[in-house]
Amino acid sequence: LPFSIISYILVASNNLYFFSGVLYPFLKKLIPVSPNGVYPILAGFLFGFPLGSNIVSQLFDGKKISRSEADILLSMCNNISPVFITGYMVHQTIGDDSYMIPALLCIYLPALLFGASRFRRINTKENFPKNEAPRSQITFKIIDAGIMNGFETLLKLCGYIVLFSILCEPLKLLQPFCPKVCLFVNGILEITNGISYLGSCGLSRELLFLWGNTFTAFGGLCGLAQTSSMISNTSLSIQGYLRDKCLYALGTFLLSLVFLSILPHF
Repeated sequence: LPFSIISYILVASNNLYFFSGVLYPFLKKLIPVSPNGVYPILAGFLFGFPLGSNIVSQLFDGKKISRSEADILLSMCNNISPVFITGYMVHQTIGDDSYMIPALLCIYLPALLFGASRFRRINTKENFPKNEAPRSQITFKIIDAGIMNGFETLLKLCGYIVLFSILCEPLKLLQPFCPKVCLFVNGILEITNGISYLGSCGLSRELLFLWGNTFTAFGGLCGLAQTSSMISNTSLSIQGYLRDKCLYALGTFLLSLVFLSILPHF
C-alpha cells in the first residue's frame, strides 16, 4: 500500500527523472527503453504484481510512454516480487535456499530477454514520446488521488485473491481421484494456493522447482484478472498480455529444465 501510493505520486507529479537520470544511461545499452520506461522496469521487478501493470497503465494514460512501449512493458514488468519467490516459493515450499538465485534467474530472464529483443525491433524515434523538461509538482490533489488509487489497487488485489481462493477450494475434493489435474488447475488459477498445493503433493525438490517456477512466471488467471482491472481504463490489450505471459512461462519452464540438467554436474 505505501509503495502504491508513493508510486502514483511520483508518476503524477513528474518526479521520475531521478530514476531515469541515474539508470537510463546504463539500462538503455541492455534494454533500449525510453527514459520514462526506466521506472516501471525497476518497480515491476522489485515490488511485485500487479503494481507493474498499474504503473504502466498510469504512464500510458498520461502520454508519458508510447503504445508500443506500454504493450511490451505491461507483460515484461508485471512480475511476482523477489520476496515471494525466495521466501514463499523457495524457502518455505522447496525447502532448499540454494535454489533462490536459480529461481530468480529462471523466472526473470525470459521476460528481460524477450522484452529487450522486442524493444530492439521497434522504431524508438517514432514510438517514444519526446523527453521534454519535467515540470515537477506535488499537490494535495495528487496526494489524495494517490491515496485513493493505492487503496483501490489493494482492494482489487485482495478481492481477486479471495475470489480465486474460493474457486480453488472444490479442487480439494477431487485431489484423491485426480491429483495431477488438481495440481495444474490450482497453479493456473492462483499461484499462492497453487504453490501451497504443489508443496503438499510430496514431489521432489527438482519438480517443485520446475513447476513452481513455471506457475510463478505465468502469474495465474487471478493475476490476469488483476491486470485486466489495472488497465481497464486504457486501450492496452489483455489478450496480448496473456500471450506474452504464456511465452514467458514456456521460457521459464525450458530454462528450469536446463538448470536441472546441469545441476548434477556441480
